[in-house]
Amino acid sequence: MLTFTRMSIKTMKLLSLFIFCLVLSVSSCKKDELTATATVVFTGDPAADGCGYLVKIDGTGTEYSPVNLSSDFAINNLKVNIRYQVLASKSACGNIAGGSNSGITQIRLDNIAKQ
Repeated sequence: MLTFTRMSIKTMKLLSLFIFCLVLSVSSCKKDELTATATVVFTGDPAADGCGYLVKIDGTGTEYSPVNLSSDFAINNLKVNIRYQVLASKSACGNIAGGSNSGITQIRLDNIAKQ
């Protein structure tokens, strides 16, 4: 019975450590998540050298290309509150000259709401 108790304690410690690491890793995923007030702007049809709908961050003027903008929010000059993640990818559109740093940085919208 003593051996069984020791194994149970060891197993419980390992399980506790695993759960702690899992919670820590899940909570650390949110570090790259940002929030902002922004304006959805239509820059023109991509087929005609536009970039489609972009999200312009209020205050900084930074423009991002959302990869998952719902058609419900594809309205020019719509004021929104967003929670988003900046992606490593860029959208090549419009009159952007080629080059390794050219393009508009893309974002994934985790939440969007009209102001």
